[in-house]
Amino acid sequence: MKTAYVSPFTNSTNRYIELHKQLLADSGYVVKPLNLRTLFSADAWGLLRAGNLVTVHWLETRAFRHRGALQRLWLRGVLEFALLAAVLAASRARVLYFVHDHAVHDTVGWQRSVSTRLVRLLCRLADQRVVHDPDSARRYDALYLPHPLYWDAPGGVTAGAAAAAKPAAAAAAPASRRFGLLGAVRPYKRIDSLLRLWPAGVPLLIRGRSDAAYATQLQALIDERRLAPAVSFEPGQLSDADFDAAMASLDVLILPHADQSMLVSGAFFEAAGRVPTILARDSSFVRWAAARLPDVVAFDSDATLADTVRALAVAPVAEAASPAASRQAALALFGWAECQRCYRHATAPAAAA
Repeated sequence: MKTAYVSPFTNSTNRYIELHKQLLADSGYVVKPLNLRTLFSADAWGLLRAGNLVTVHWLETRAFRHRGALQRLWLRGVLEFALLAAVLAASRARVLYFVHDHAVHDTVGWQRSVSTRLVRLLCRLADQRVVHDPDSARRYDALYLPHPLYWDAPGGVTAGAAAAAKPAAAAAAPASRRFGLLGAVRPYKRIDSLLRLWPAGVPLLIRGRSDAAYATQLQALIDERRLAPAVSFEPGQLSDADFDAAMASLDVLILPHADQSMLVSGAFFEAAGRVPTILARDSSFVRWAAARLPDVVAFDSDATLADTVRALAVAPVAEAASPAASRQAALALFGWAECQRCYRHATAPAAAA
């Protein structure tokens, strides 16, 4: 049996790595971790076998850790990064580096520049770069693979359950459509900028884990502008059940990410085909998705965001397409069956030739 070594092997913040491992297993691989324990075990010999596979995600972040709201280099992480980079250079197994970010989130100044250099180094060490944004494939000389829809993947919320949850939530909603921002509450998303211009009276739910100082800053903005109770901020890690319930209650998911560090947002793949509207800051991926999915709306700057929010707040829900049509469009692009098909093709021996 072929072996696929995966780094990191676990991720406590979302199910992406678990779904990635399942897709590799569905493609015929025995999945094992690539970590320090593996390097000092008999499993390390598999890294010298040309028929095996190594998949790497976010390795550049290993060199950094959070100090308050920002991420900074730290010695142990730099040494771990150097060791794993050397392993990739020496590996005879095919190395796939999944480029998720242009730079490490929440880095600034010269440390941000270092993070982009680490991304470039990993791109050079890999036999194949992989991206989830088709328009970034040329920039990184990379292969595009679809990012799976969380709700359509094994263990996710079914499309039927997502559709059934919406009428009850909508019936209880206020006259204005309900906006939400779910997931990690971090500076790179520029949620503080969002709150400075958010229209008074428009419902907005913000939920997710946050650094204490950044949470205090956001709550102070809400209090200063007297946005409550329309704007509700609930910091803290969401369980899967709480996340699904919150997502099902929304009419519009907003993705205000503004620092150009990421290629795609994981929250997008929680909402596509499930939430009536996704309002996202303009990027190459958002433009690509908006051309194919009727529920994606792009905004290009803070100057236009408030007017866009006001217009959406009173617009009829899903007037451009039926919920069923939106789900089918999302499934065609990112559904589990499509991801399986693409992964099998990408990891087949012929694809390495």
